[in-house]
Amino acid sequence: MLHSFQGRLVVILVLFTGAAGAFDSLLMESGLNLFWRAFVFLAAVSLALALVNLPSALYSRFVIEEEFGFNTMKPLLFFADLAKQLVLGAVLLLVVLGGIHTSRILFRQWWWLAAWAFWILFQLLMMVVYPTLIAPLFQQVPALGRRLSENQTGKPCKQERGLPIGAFS
Repeated sequence: MLHSFQGRLVVILVLFTGAAGAFDSLLMESGLNLFWRAFVFLAAVSLALALVNLPSALYSRFVIEEEFGFNTMKPLLFFADLAKQLVLGAVLLLVVLGGIHTSRILFRQWWWLAAWAFWILFQLLMMVVYPTLIAPLFQQVPALGRRLSENQTGKPCKQERGLPIGAFS
């Protein structure tokens, strides 16, 4: 709960103090085109929120979870995962912004429809990419080693209610 409260507080402060507008004006003066301005702006906001939420994430992982015996992560792995998250987030942000920016250029009047279609395709692609390429970066998934139709002893599982074992595998 503290984690989300800190993030919301920062967003409210940034919006009501005009910091977002000032940062955008600074980026406009830098001479970057719209695509790179949007990337730098969103990446900076994401990084700021990650830094604000870092203390509560550390407390949650290494104090609360440790107290109840759920934590199996070492601090080095925590920061390695954080670095991987930042790099992966930047790459995915580039892909999404690239698709939206390309939609703006190619489909001038109907760019919003093309951007929506791109977003849907991106989400469908992520359903395949996440479990096969992204999740293994953060979690070690052991190989099954035996067929799903065998239990721990290696004996075939019982057939229940007339459904053949492995009918859906």
